[in-house]
Amino acid sequence: MLHRFDGFTSTFQDKLFKGYNMEIYNQIFYTAMCSCVLSLSGLIFQGHLLQAIDFVFHHQDCFFDVVLLSTVATISQFFISYTIRTFGALTFATIMTTRQV
Repeated sequence: MLHRFDGFTSTFQDKLFKGYNMEIYNQIFYTAMCSCVLSLSGLIFQGHLLQAIDFVFHHQDCFFDVVLLSTVATISQFFISYTIRTFGALTFATIMTTRQV
């Protein structure tokens, strides 16, 4: 379901960059904070937060994978935000569509 918001996200980011002259760091920070709140809320409301913590505690090699995945996602977000700010949402959408083809 979240993939349906991909087109909305890049155009919304483009609008924020142009309308408010927002910095890339601010966008990444607020995007990450919203993502954390949504993920944490989902775990809490579904009752899986303690199970997730217990799983990572008992499988500590998983923690390294989580940190690595989060680091790579953060770095890629810098490239995404830079592309949207510099070239616009339409160019970013074209790049992503071409990449998937």
